[in-house]
Amino acid sequence: MTTIATVDKDRILLNWAAQNPLLTDALLFLYLGDYAGSCAIVPIQGDVVKKWYVDGSSVRVYDFAMQLTQPVSSTTDDVNIANMYIQRQWADWITEQQEAGNYPDFGPKCSGYSLELLSNMPTLAQLYENGLGKYQFYARLKYEEER
Repeated sequence: MTTIATVDKDRILLNWAAQNPLLTDALLFLYLGDYAGSCAIVPIQGDVVKKWYVDGSSVRVYDFAMQLTQPVSSTTDDVNIANMYIQRQWADWITEQQEAGNYPDFGPKCSGYSLELLSNMPTLAQLYENGLGKYQFYARLKYEEER
């Protein structure tokens, strides 16, 4: 069974995540800039049905990555540690939103939201030739949607 989206969930998620006061730049969607401090939210699987009910309602998940570009160091300085700390703070912000009940609002047909981190720590996902690296962690927004 397929449904037609009634709201722009991608835009709503972006605007919600952009509330994070720890972001180092404007939060972009599906694009991470090639400069230090660039921030992005990237859907991993968005709005996937995990369970259908007889009445047509469903339990859905929207998995996403929060990404950050930062300089990477090959020395004994603390640059890489500082980068991980920034990402850990971002992940803590996600956890704080769960605890506060602050979720993206996908409209009146959606309820029962929950947020969870999908990894216990951020990772250095990619190294670039210009000395920057892509740091990221994964999170999941779970919710119920009425038909």
